Amino acid sequence: MGGDVLFGIEAANLNRLGASVGTAKFYLTLLQVVSTLIPGEFESLTVYSKGARPRLLHFEATPQKKRSHNVAEIASLYNSAFFRFDPYFRYWREISSPGVVPLHEIPDLLNRDELYVTSYMPAMQMADDVVVFLPVPEDRAIALGRERSWRYEREEIDRLNLLYPLLAGLNEAHVRVMSASTATEPYLEASGEPPAPPPLDFGGAVDAFTSTGFTAREREIIRLLLAGFPNSFIARKLEIGIGTVRNHRKRFYTKLDVTSEREIFSLFIGYLANRDPGSLIE
Repeated sequence: MGGDVLFGIEAANLNRLGASVGTAKFYLTLLQVVSTLIPGEFESLTVYSKGARPRLLHFEATPQKKRSHNVAEIASLYNSAFFRFDPYFRYWREISSPGVVPLHEIPDLLNRDELYVTSYMPAMQMADDVVVFLPVPEDRAIALGRERSWRYEREEIDRLNLLYPLLAGLNEAHVRVMSASTATEPYLEASGEPPAPPPLDFGGAVDAFTSTGFTAREREIIRLLLAGFPNSFIARKLEIGIGTVRNHRKRFYTKLDVTSEREIFSLFIGYLANRDPGSLIE
């Protein structure tokens, strides 16, 4: 089976992969090889650290997705605040185990990372994610991400697991070469940033955002609204009439001085990022 995985990689790609060790193109080349094995619509390179905030170094979409997504806006949203809800950020801080990590196998995903799964991912039209964690010095990891709008099959994850020892060995060689070299590798350099705020669970973040001036029912509705649910679902979930939901929304729209869901979402992200929320909306 392992031979079958290597057989699926063109010889030219294997040659490029070997030649990239010790160069600034190494991790992008690794990502390209992963992309040939796992079909997807987005690819990413992120540095995760146990102490600093994640650094999204590379984020690209397929040509079809580029036409329907503002990739720069997605990256900006992640770097501004959504990194705190990133389940992989939490995974590396708490578990720090290198290897192939499918999104839906992260412990306690839905309870603690609700906003990422129910809002951020659907906004990108993304249903699943898989990340290959490669350890680098200072308790950090380079994460090769592959995202798409349909779920990964078990056999695809198994294929990556079979390839992982090769990727890990090449990564060790690359780190060793770069440590002994005068050349610079931007992906391996420490960011020098102050300690990152810890990952957030969605419920706690909404509670902090609505800590004063809102009733318990309004906080429940705001939480479901921020998670992307429509009035009809909120009414069924809370076992109240849809007209009651609308009345509650009118009241907290007035309290927040907004006129749309998008403005509430931007206020929430601005609150988390400690930024002017006006800079996050068109």
